[in-house]
Amino acid sequence: MTPSLIVRSDVPPEIYSTKAKEAANRWTENIFIFQSYCVGKFNVDRSEFNKNFNISDEMDTLP
Repeated sequence: MTPSLIVRSDVPPEIYSTKAKEAANRWTENIFIFQSYCVGKFNVDRSEFNKNFNISDEMDTLP
C-alpha cells in the first residue's frame, strides 16, 4: 500500500499550493541560514559548502 494525500473538498486547491510553496521556501531559507553560519563560523567558502552538500549555486526561494 502506498501513502496518498487526502484532499479535502472544502479546501480550495490554491491553499495546498500556497502551503507547499511556503514550506519549500522555509526549508530553503533554513539551508541559507545554515550555510551562512558555516561560512562565518568555520571560514568555509560558500561554493565549497554547496559542492559538499550537492546544492546548486542557482538555488533560490520560489517566487
